[in-house]
Amino acid sequence: MQLTIDEVAFEAATISGDATNMNMQVVSRWVMEAIRKIGLYQVVDYKTTTVEVENYSADMPIDFYRLIDLGNSCQYVEHGLNMNSPVPTVAINNCKLRSNFSKGSLTITYMAIPTDENNRPVIDEDYYEPVKLFLVSKFLELRLMARPELLNMKAYYDNEFRQAAGEIRGDKQMPTGADMRRIIRERLK
Repeated sequence: MQLTIDEVAFEAATISGDATNMNMQVVSRWVMEAIRKIGLYQVVDYKTTTVEVENYSADMPIDFYRLIDLGNSCQYVEHGLNMNSPVPTVAINNCKLRSNFSKGSLTITYMAIPTDENNRPVIDEDYYEPVKLFLVSKFLELRLMARPELLNMKAYYDNEFRQAAGEIRGDKQMPTGADMRRIIRERLK
């Protein structure tokens, strides 16, 4: 079952003690970041779009999950963007594309998380708890400057998120009962 992020965002903001300052654009980016950190998301669409690079960077689409193809004879690197390379090169970090060229258009094909009518990500119900924990941590991070005593609480939710994300990855990688029976039959042949 697919859920909109409104409920999980409100619950996370309430737990963190600040349900009044929710910028849903920012929360949408955080949800996407959480989903990428958890990994193994199974409900995706494939999309092609053009992103505009200005001042060596561009925002990726809100529904961006993972890059599939990078057009325009451009090279993708995971780490260590070489600004002096003669080959157009990009790196992507937390929905932000960084490039070694100052301006231009890039056509990208990417895996996209489904979105609702407000262009906000929808999440699989299995991801609800880890996404909520991640959002609580992000809301607490916003309040750390004014209230440094929240650092331990943030660390607690960071740890809970890592644990919940690991459980989801384990569950998603574990074969179902039907898969196990098929594997056993194949091995016994």
